[in-house]
Amino acid sequence: MNNTYIYCILKRNKPDIYPKVIVPGLVSGIMWGIATACWFVTNKALSEPVAFPIMTTLPAVMASFVGTFVFKEIRGRTNMLKLFLGFAVATTGAILSALSKTGNSSC
Repeated sequence: MNNTYIYCILKRNKPDIYPKVIVPGLVSGIMWGIATACWFVTNKALSEPVAFPIMTTLPAVMASFVGTFVFKEIRGRTNMLKLFLGFAVATTGAILSALSKTGNSSC
């Protein structure tokens, strides 16, 4: 049984609603829907073995970028160097995956 159902039963179908989270939740859902649609388009255009590394790596890189520079989640020179090394490796892998579609596939 889902926790949501248990919550609604315990609250007698009068759940607590927090207005500050409604709009961010809707925006997040819209972004998720757009990302899913882009996933399908990418799979069709590049094929799944090429699209999967790109679609799973680049969002994590972007989230780390935002977390680091907007929310200041990562501090210190050593940590920043490790993060940038991770960015470089992940981005290089995604780019090479994308370029492999255009390469010669007869080995």
